[in-house]
Amino acid sequence: PSTSQISWHNACSFNLTNDITLFSQLYPLPSPIPIGGVGGSCAATHAGYLTCLPTLNYINFGLYCPSAPQTLLSLGHLHGCGGSFKTTADPNILHIYANPTILLDRVTLLPHSNLYTTSLPRLRAALLNSDNPHLLVVPKTAPPPGLFPPSLKRFVASYPPVQPPHPPAT
Repeated sequence: PSTSQISWHNACSFNLTNDITLFSQLYPLPSPIPIGGVGGSCAATHAGYLTCLPTLNYINFGLYCPSAPQTLLSLGHLHGCGGSFKTTADPNILHIYANPTILLDRVTLLPHSNLYTTSLPRLRAALLNSDNPHLLVVPKTAPPPGLFPPSLKRFVASYPPVQPPHPPAT
């Protein structure tokens, strides 16, 4: 089981994790992708598809960076894939939608931080919800223009997603 903290994040371009067990498919990148930010820098060495997010419109695409400090789920990538999010101020809650009608996650702001952490059980429960079987349907079309830079667009074309096993109930 994953021991890395998982947070929804609005400053990362793609989902990023240090936990290899979160992937249903993982492939080496042609060359490492440098990842930088306030917390330092590291390099993504692999990319693939995460089991804790919907396959819908490539929402589950992620980068593997062994030295990343935690798992970051990209709100920007989610939005580019047709998902959305909104916040409320009192209380501080982040609502994450896989599409306009399906609530994927609802998380509370951690006190004394700007982090919205989530958990594998919560994410996997949303995927196993029998009312939303289409969340795990593999995209049959190419990603929308602009979703991926050229190098990752070629990567996705070379390594398209396949039907993942249902995520384990946790």
